[in-house]
Amino acid sequence: MELQMDRETIAYLLIVILAVAMIATLVFAYQNTPKRKYKRSMRRQYAARREQPTKLQGE
Repeated sequence: MELQMDRETIAYLLIVILAVAMIATLVFAYQNTPKRKYKRSMRRQYAARREQPTKLQGE
């Protein structure tokens, strides 16, 4: 009976670990999709363009 509980516990822990790993992989993959990368680069370019005039005015 105790051996059966141990196997059940190990199986349960394995499923939990796999589920967490799968979620982490999906989140990482979602952040690196081409659309997200494009949006991120566009946001950086926009921020850089907004900073330039303020730098020129400050001089």
